[in-house]
Amino acid sequence: MAATLTRPLSFPDTGIGEYDQDPNSALQELDRGLKSSNVGEQCEAISRFPSLFEKYPFPILFNSAMLKLADVFRQETAGSNFVRVCVCEVLETSSRHLDKLINVDEFLRRITTVMHSNDPLARALTLRALGLLCGVVGEVRQVQHLVTDALHASHSLELQAAIAAAEKYAAVSKTFAVSMCERLTQMLSALSTPVEVKLQLIKVFQHMHHDAETAATVRGVCLQLLERYPTQRVVITTLHALTQLAAHCLVHIPHQVDLVLSWVSKECRAGVRSAALSELRYLASAAPHAWSPGNVAALVIFTRNARTDVTDPDSAATSLAGLNIRVPQAGESRDSERDQTTAAALNVLVTLTSAPALPHLNLTADCDLVKLSREFVYDANVSIAAIALQLFTNIALYMHDEKSDNAGKAEGSDLDSSSSVAVCSDALNAGVSLLHTLAQQAYTAPVDPASHLAFKVPLVCCVLLARCDQALAVSLSSTLVTLLTDDSLPREAESCSVVVCEALASLGGSKRGVLAPHIPALLYYLHSRTSKAVTKTPENTRLIGTVCSVVFQAYLGHAWDGPALERVMAATKCTDNWTAYRLARQAARYGHHQIAGSVYSSLRSRVCSDQQHYWLTALAQVSSGESKTSAPLEPSKSSTSATTSSDGPITTEVVDDRAKPLTAAASNLYSALANFKACSTVQQPLVFVQHYTRLRAATLTCHSQLVTTCQSMRTSPPPAIATSQVAAMRDEMVRCCRLVQQFTKLTNDFTELARDYGKLYQSQFDADPQTLRNISSLQLGAKLMARAISVLTRPMADHHGYQGGSKGGGGGQAVEDDIPSADSGATVQEQLMAKALARACKTIAQLEQLCVEKKPIVECQLQLLTSVSEQLTAVPLPYPRLFYQSLQRTSIALNITPQPHNSSDCITLQNSSQLAVKVEGVISHGRQAGLFRSIKTVTLLINSSIQSRPPHTLDLKVEPNETLSQTVEPHNDFFSAQFLLAFPVPSQYQVCVLLLTFPVPSQYQVCVLLLTFPVPSQYQVCVCYSCPSLCPASTRCVCVLLLSFPVPSQYQVTVDASVTDDHDETWQTGPRQTLAVKALEDPTNIKPQPPGGPCSSQPPTRLPIVASTSQPQSLVSPTMHQIQQGLPGPGSSHLPPAMPPPNMSPYQTPPLGVSMPPGMSLQSQQLPMQYHQPAASMPLLGGFSRPPP
Repeated sequence: MAATLTRPLSFPDTGIGEYDQDPNSALQELDRGLKSSNVGEQCEAISRFPSLFEKYPFPILFNSAMLKLADVFRQETAGSNFVRVCVCEVLETSSRHLDKLINVDEFLRRITTVMHSNDPLARALTLRALGLLCGVVGEVRQVQHLVTDALHASHSLELQAAIAAAEKYAAVSKTFAVSMCERLTQMLSALSTPVEVKLQLIKVFQHMHHDAETAATVRGVCLQLLERYPTQRVVITTLHALTQLAAHCLVHIPHQVDLVLSWVSKECRAGVRSAALSELRYLASAAPHAWSPGNVAALVIFTRNARTDVTDPDSAATSLAGLNIRVPQAGESRDSERDQTTAAALNVLVTLTSAPALPHLNLTADCDLVKLSREFVYDANVSIAAIALQLFTNIALYMHDEKSDNAGKAEGSDLDSSSSVAVCSDALNAGVSLLHTLAQQAYTAPVDPASHLAFKVPLVCCVLLARCDQALAVSLSSTLVTLLTDDSLPREAESCSVVVCEALASLGGSKRGVLAPHIPALLYYLHSRTSKAVTKTPENTRLIGTVCSVVFQAYLGHAWDGPALERVMAATKCTDNWTAYRLARQAARYGHHQIAGSVYSSLRSRVCSDQQHYWLTALAQVSSGESKTSAPLEPSKSSTSATTSSDGPITTEVVDDRAKPLTAAASNLYSALANFKACSTVQQPLVFVQHYTRLRAATLTCHSQLVTTCQSMRTSPPPAIATSQVAAMRDEMVRCCRLVQQFTKLTNDFTELARDYGKLYQSQFDADPQTLRNISSLQLGAKLMARAISVLTRPMADHHGYQGGSKGGGGGQAVEDDIPSADSGATVQEQLMAKALARACKTIAQLEQLCVEKKPIVECQLQLLTSVSEQLTAVPLPYPRLFYQSLQRTSIALNITPQPHNSSDCITLQNSSQLAVKVEGVISHGRQAGLFRSIKTVTLLINSSIQSRPPHTLDLKVEPNETLSQTVEPHNDFFSAQFLLAFPVPSQYQVCVLLLTFPVPSQYQVCVLLLTFPVPSQYQVCVCYSCPSLCPASTRCVCVLLLSFPVPSQYQVTVDASVTDDHDETWQTGPRQTLAVKALEDPTNIKPQPPGGPCSSQPPTRLPIVASTSQPQSLVSPTMHQIQQGLPGPGSSHLPPAMPPPNMSPYQTPPLGVSMPPGMSLQSQQLPMQYHQPAASMPLLGGFSRPPP
């Protein structure tokens, strides 16, 4: 049983059985297991609680379940300690939900009763449970007192549990940490305290960082421990505690760095030195800016001298837990020990130089760090050489980034840039040399399954360095292709070839053109791997897929030839179906839709389900349609060429049959959309796939209509009467009135497409950045087309105004600014799309200039407009990753209370009552939560809309539809919000009772208003109260939001959710739920017809305010009776004499003559109607010294 404290249980995800859809039934089923007399059934029921909390993290359910677990915890039966261990495991597993515990005091009362048990193991388990509850009850003095008293325990298990609980409470409670500081110091100084206990007590010190004074005291105590107890275990534990303490108290970081460096330089024990280097590495990652140049210089000197230092191998007999550096055992060579110390010191420098903000160092080509890197990068030990290469790469990249940012700002910037490129070149040469060394070792050494791991570090460094310069990228690509194809690697080591090929794909995915010269060699290598003589292994299949991806990158933007196409198709046929599908998906992502369509067509007859068949059929239709848009077309004889641009000639050839392939492609996409709907299920609705396909088909349709409209100018020119119409209207655009109308419609269509792409962008919270940039590029393409058409149909006055104004007026310049640049950080697909957008933008600029020079609309302008369309559609569209797979999954489930008994029923209530709607939400994640972005806030939008308004309510001047919104911040993937829905009706008054809390015993001023509402409308009453003895900031305001239903009818309440990520960007993720409400007219609100006419002008009857008989007379002031005596009787319909007519101006003066405290002001709202009360008629209520019971 003692092992249960040190090694907790691990519950599997067993689910909650058959009651997955009903949390209450699931809780009842688990409650039956808890009440069982069998310990095994109890433990089984306890093990299913974490899955229940994860699926239904509602506070009420969690509170009820935790109270049931507390009852089980305090039971004294056979095997109760094991049950307590299971309960502690539930508390540890569900720690993120502990703040939802409502009855904390009751839960503590049931748990702490076990502390009076005679069983020390039961008390130890109770202390462990209390330690797990530190986030909820960290400031409770009773619990802190229990933990403090337990430190005197004589039993070892109870003492260990008490120290562990004290460590947790010291991390969350400042009061506990300050009170325990002196106590722990006494226990450490006592000679009777065992060494094991002292080591555990030292760990408590690392959490005492709540204030500077306590942290300084604790640091002084730890420094004294280093002097008094120089044993290895005490030194290692104390250095770790000091490092953690300094990381939280930033002022101690420089002193801690100096301290650890002194121990590294003077210590001869390998264990202490390794631990000190580990602490230095942690400080380098936590606060690199706190390192001084002297610290870095001292570490560089130590690294150089580490090879020559002689240490005692017998002192390194202890292995350090949690360290990645293995301490050499007795009998190992001293060279191995020196190598490990050198590697650890280099790792500290690597961590320090990989930080975004380096220390205040002057990094040049001949600085000490560069010299140190050059010394060790060619070391005989490949592990040390790899770490030195990481250091060299970090320095070279930092120098390149700094010189790139400062290029052109100062004299000699070209020289500095060339020096940084030279450093990158030296580092790349060192990396290539290390790759060749590893390749030779792969031939000589036996085949090791983990041999490919040694290639990863130099390959990553080489790829990062090659991205800095195009020449370096070309050089590295040649080296990697040679290493891959010239048998530099053994054919048995296929895992090494896969790693090299992945590095080649990473380089080709960011640099266009570097792989084109190596296409023949890559195709030959692919053919050698797909031959029959090669054994089909998983590594070989993976290698074939990676090589095909590299070939797809090399052919991006180029036409395929026959032999290359045959070899790639042969590669897809010699693999299994899943690999062939992945190759087709990869081809579609790089825009090679012809290959993808052929593979999809061959695979759809090999699947075993209708859903997969429809999916593959739809993908084949999509690829078939996309391949038609980029098919080569024959230009017509009447084609002309336009002016040239900086990137080369921009073709403006008029293609007569350009509309036909666009129409056929759109038809294929619409057919694919039907198949996507057929293969969608509830688990996989394929929402993004359907929306993306629909928008792409609509885009191609609009481009087809644009080309057809431009061609109609030649088939149907303006009539002869157009000349006289132009002379009469004095507008040249009248000549082409039919074309102008069609172009105007196309402008609206493209604008609507851009808006739909924006909505699609806003709804994809889980999309990867490449997918979002793909959608953004398509949206920019639609905006550019709308701008080009609007330029052609612009009136003549605007054209002449453009000639003297800025280029791209009317928002055109904003579109140009949104075009992404084809920089080195973008993928090759994004670079291709950005280049197409840039060329289209330049063509539009030429069209604008041509519209100024020539009369609209002429043939050359239509040619330029058609050229813009062709430039945007002829580029093969790379389909994004989200079209096939989603790496991040985030969903929101809403629970609305109340709910009707049946889904088809309505919630029925009278329109004079109020309906409280509570919205609770649960955020669920996939395997990789927060991979791209995480939810910061959730905005709930509730909207009530009337379905049919009765005719007799049309004379009411009220708006029945209203919208309310509330933004909440989720905590542990749970959020809740409440809305108050009111149903005010004519002549019906509402009494609102507010519960006011008075936190401080003092006299409070409460303002009582007598308000009359003669007009049926919505009123918002703000009640303020203040305490004169407190500061003005203690004034609180209670505000109630009302969503009114003034008309008796049936309403539909819609609740919609949207989220905001960490970058404050809003995403319309949903979900959306509806609630049907039927408001019935209250019969008491129906006014009888007066005998004098069809309507009455008498004001409504008001009831007097009657004091409660249960209230003591001493609490009611005499002035209150005077107020009641001045009120009219029950049958009176007249206002009292002190009630003036209503004032329609905003309420700006303090009511009832109350003197407002300094800093307190009324809520700045425009109330619809208020009354100014005289000060004498409404005095204040008498105050009382303390809150009433």
